[in-house]
Amino acid sequence: MTVTMNTTTVGPYAISSTDAGQIAWSIDGGEEHTLDLYPGWVAKGTVAKDNYFVRNFLLATGLPRADHVLKLRVVPHSERSDGNVVRLGGFCVTNPKP
Repeated sequence: MTVTMNTTTVGPYAISSTDAGQIAWSIDGGEEHTLDLYPGWVAKGTVAKDNYFVRNFLLATGLPRADHVLKLRVVPHSERSDGNVVRLGGFCVTNPKP
């Protein structure tokens, strides 16, 4: 997925769960990073599979006010997770161009 946003801060609004996967992301063609959407405070097997946690993840702050290209892709899940599901509900942005 590729999204262009005029912002100084960006991050996905996502649902974390025990079947959550990971995303690889980069901004403006820069270095690719990985974000694990599995809820880190939950030990595997301690929460029912139907439990979901809505979370905001900040990927970058302090960007210059300009259009930025965010690239996301799904990558293999971590050993903690029961799946590879990515549920994005939107994006958090700050100081968008009026």
